[in-house]
Amino acid sequence: PYVESVAVLPALLAGTSHAHRIDAIASGEQVATLAVLPTAPYAVDAAAADAVFLLDGDVLHEAATGPDIASVDRARRLAEVTVGTRICTVRDVARAVDVGALATAAQLLGAGQAALEAATDYAKSRAQFGKPIGSFQAVKHQLADALVGLELARPLLFAAALAVAGECSDRTRDVSAAKVACTDAARVNILAYPLALLLSRPQVLSI
Repeated sequence: PYVESVAVLPALLAGTSHAHRIDAIASGEQVATLAVLPTAPYAVDAAAADAVFLLDGDVLHEAATGPDIASVDRARRLAEVTVGTRICTVRDVARAVDVGALATAAQLLGAGQAALEAATDYAKSRAQFGKPIGSFQAVKHQLADALVGLELARPLLFAAALAVAGECSDRTRDVSAAKVACTDAARVNILAYPLALLLSRPQVLSI
């Protein structure tokens, strides 16, 4: 639960009587996860976390985990949570949510960039019909589209980061725009690698 640990929980705990816990969580010394009622009632990767929290309105609680819940993302496990000890009242829940969305957008942009680099390296090294598959227009166009998506999303991400840092009145709008752009760019780039693989197969090219 990287975003929960290094972004959301430090934002929730800042300025409270439990702010001393931020250093351990943000540094990775303590891994933490979070459920938020009513929009995200399950905790992500609770089994890997040292601490589980539950945000109900503007009140942050310690939480106990229950049974695992099936998720559409098989790489990330969800768990039911029950309310435990009340920790504190959060001063600015909206900002913490925006910080979490911004961190998620940054994570997606990084994943998209890594996928594009892997796809590009593969397209340069994989040969078919006596030449690298990166020389095929079908592959070139897909990689170019993937790169364009990243380059368009990056300035939106930077603008959103500035909005969060400067307490801009349009902060939530800017963060939402960045997250949408980074999500779309990551989706295109993550698809680019298997597409390059498929297009390198003669039986696919001959269809």
